[in-house]
Amino acid sequence: HLNDNGTMVIQLPHGVLFRGSAEAKIRQYLLERNYIEAVIGLPANLQSTTAIPTTILVLRKNRKRKDVMFIDASDDEV
Repeated sequence: HLNDNGTMVIQLPHGVLFRGSAEAKIRQYLLERNYIEAVIGLPANLQSTTAIPTTILVLRKNRKRKDVMFIDASDDEV
């Protein structure tokens, strides 16, 4: 559970942004409640255990702003 003014940062596979079914329902839930503050696309091969690109979601409860910040760092070198 997240505190009323809490922030959560989650690193997920990039595909979670596009897949349907249960993941689509979760995305819709987060958007309808205005929990998504930022989406950051990271490059492939960032982690030694996988070559797939990942995404960071920044979630925050009780946000005042309705916009979502998108950062494309997928071409950045580490």
